[in-house]
Amino acid sequence: MTAVAFDTYKAVKSLTEAGADEPLAAAMVTTIGDAMNAFSNSITGQMATKFDLNDLRMATQADIQELRAATQADIQEFRVATQADIQELRADMQEFKTTTQADMQELREATKADMQEFRAATQADIQEIRVATQADIKELRVALEKLEMRMTIRLGGLIVVGVGIIVALDKLWP
Repeated sequence: MTAVAFDTYKAVKSLTEAGADEPLAAAMVTTIGDAMNAFSNSITGQMATKFDLNDLRMATQADIQELRAATQADIQEFRVATQADIQELRADMQEFKTTTQADMQELREATKADMQEFRAATQADIQEIRVATQADIKELRVALEKLEMRMTIRLGGLIVVGVGIIVALDKLWP
């Protein structure tokens, strides 16, 4: 318990000089002194000592060390998890690449097969058109030959008629 230094004699003397009678001044100084001691005692119970501060500093340092260790453990755990995620992502990307390459190869082969099928169908169509065209050309030649014969016969007939008319006119004209 710490007592506050208070000059009671000086305080009583100041109060009596101010006009207070001595028993009243003494009572007032005693009351004020008691109040100051009570206040001092209540504050002293709340004040920290060097030992309290040292204990608090040690506890704080321990908390900091504990927090540092926990943080480092969390960082390491995060690092391991991140590396695992990266490995998983790499595996997924490799699988996607392999699948995509297989799909592209399959698409190439299917496209090549479709093109060969289209080429074969087109060549068959061209051959069919060629055969049909050749048949049409043969038919036209035959028709032209028949037409040529008919025209030759008609022309021959016209020549005979023309010669006959000329001979008849020659005989009829004097």
